[in-house]
Amino acid sequence: MEQGRWRMRTAKPVQAQADLAALALFRLLLGLIGLFCWPQPIQAEDSSLPLEPAEANYLRPSEACPGELETLVTGLLRDLPTYSNLVAGRTVGRIPPPEWPFGGVLLVSLPDYTPIDLASRTFSDLPPADPDTQQVFFTTLERQYVREESVLLQHYHWLFLTPSDRGWQMVFMYSSVGPYPASARPPSPPQDSTYGITGQAVRLWLRDCRARSVYPVESGETGR
Repeated sequence: MEQGRWRMRTAKPVQAQADLAALALFRLLLGLIGLFCWPQPIQAEDSSLPLEPAEANYLRPSEACPGELETLVTGLLRDLPTYSNLVAGRTVGRIPPPEWPFGGVLLVSLPDYTPIDLASRTFSDLPPADPDTQQVFFTTLERQYVREESVLLQHYHWLFLTPSDRGWQMVFMYSSVGPYPASARPPSPPQDSTYGITGQAVRLWLRDCRARSVYPVESGETGR
């Protein structure tokens, strides 16, 4: 009986030693986990190191509207699809969908600055001759809907721009339309498109450019 009681008394210290060993192992594992996984305390910054000023990060840099014609037109034609579709989107809300043929401007060609001698042309609606007025020719590829079918058309634009104290201004624009790809059938006769979708888009872009609200033209965009 005494031997059995001794065994019972000695069992508790053995169990306690096992519990302490398990606790020590658990704490060791926690230490290892904390070393690799737990967030480390934030170290205080060295106040002796100079702080670099944070650079301003503008979503759209503000720059003056280009005074050079080629740089101006590069930015205009770059953004023209977006502006044309914006103008069309404002108009389509007032016209029932079945009667609205405009599907969107997809592409714009490179500009051509070779002027036409206006003295040899008979356009009664042309603005008065001004030596500062510049001529710009470009083409847009547009999608239109004819009898609920998608059709690609090329629009040929003849744009007149003139400089002023407030920046470049749109004077006038002629446009004609032809099939895409080009065929033996000639384009339609030029018509006044100053207040058409593309003409309004040009005016809107020039206004935003004078207000420094368009993205600047990068040096590589002009092809130089």
